[in-house]
Amino acid sequence: MAKGWLQVRLVKDIAEVPVIDAKILVTQFILDEAENKEYTLKTDKSGFTEAVELFAPNISYSQGYSSYKPYSTCDVKVTADGFKEIKVVGVQILPDATAMQMIALKPKLEGKESEEELIIIPDSQLVLGNTKEKGQNQEHIISKKSDIPENKEVVIPSEVIVHLGAPDDEEAENIKVRFDYYIKNVCSCEVYATWSEVAIKTNIYCIVSFVVNRVYTQWYRKQNKNFDITNDPIYDQAFAKGRNTYTNIDKLVNEAFSTYIIKAKEKRPILAKYCIGEEYIKNSCILKWQSKYLADRGLNPGEIIRTYLGEDKFLSRATKVEGVPIEYLGYPLLLNVAGELVKTVQIYLNTIAKYYSDIPEVKISGNYDLDTANTVEEFQKIFNLNISGIVDFATWYAAARLYVSLVKLNESIVDNVRIYRNGIFIPPIIDEFQGYIPTMDYPEQ
Repeated sequence: MAKGWLQVRLVKDIAEVPVIDAKILVTQFILDEAENKEYTLKTDKSGFTEAVELFAPNISYSQGYSSYKPYSTCDVKVTADGFKEIKVVGVQILPDATAMQMIALKPKLEGKESEEELIIIPDSQLVLGNTKEKGQNQEHIISKKSDIPENKEVVIPSEVIVHLGAPDDEEAENIKVRFDYYIKNVCSCEVYATWSEVAIKTNIYCIVSFVVNRVYTQWYRKQNKNFDITNDPIYDQAFAKGRNTYTNIDKLVNEAFSTYIIKAKEKRPILAKYCIGEEYIKNSCILKWQSKYLADRGLNPGEIIRTYLGEDKFLSRATKVEGVPIEYLGYPLLLNVAGELVKTVQIYLNTIAKYYSDIPEVKISGNYDLDTANTVEEFQKIFNLNISGIVDFATWYAAARLYVSLVKLNESIVDNVRIYRNGIFIPPIIDEFQGYIPTMDYPEQ
């Protein structure tokens, strides 16, 4: 019998404020009733539970093409004062991996009985067996290039609007999802967390490239749709509302969410088509199982991508990321560094510390001292980042995104640092073309 783990994180639905001391009931039913598991958990000061051990199938089932489910499932029920109850059915537990179930709780309306919200997680795409290429036979709908400027900058959106159905299903729900979470969710739907880091990264690059292409070309917007992408795997990428992700996938996405695939001498992210594919079919389509096998043989992501998408395909990273006050400038912040970027990180951390009490506040000095390094390290421990005390790419954006989410709740800060356009947070800079956008308000020394 193999083992997997589950950790639950609870936040308020209006922002990433932790929900503390909530009750979580985790149940797992298996054929041998003597092995059934039930845990009653509570969230800590940061809104996380401890990771609990659960049954999972042997890891060999997730290492080769099979219709057998290589994961077990469990149910998670959440009860918290002042919030609607919620139950998630079918949380997927893979061997030697930690499933992360993040749940945004909605407030309970006073004087009203509210029904329990139910989320049912569908099976993995590798089990469901959709063998069609994503984005197949769509090129005739609109021109690929004609009205896209040659020098249009690639921007990673802060959020995407996902249509939970086929493109023409007018009854399907649209939901707004933070971009990095969208990638984590899709990757957890499309591949197994038990695959090697190289195999998972290869598929992350395809997933990022696919959705950024949809946004960049305004594929659905130009068809008068009010969304960016669907979750129908025949047309786009699988996305399951409310599903669990995995801590190793989450960490890799934090490092790679702005990296996509381009054709040589072009800026535009390609529509990186992929399907299940155990055997080589044809060029121009990434085969998920084959990408796993090639990674096991020692090929790197670039080599795997060029094997299937062509020798003229390369990886590129966007420098423009929407929804954060200042973008990562390409170098880490560490001990003895000084300047405005250090001040920015210190402001981020102190705002976060107001809601996450395990994170100590620091003096906003602009000097990266030991106290700052220790606070960064505590932040990294809580939020599943590489623990180094150094602000690298992943830590910079994790802190910036959480800061933006939390700052909305504090009107004294909001008035100074935010502006929204069409519901999207615009980075606080002065821009002569867009007019006044507030700057980061640094305290006086």
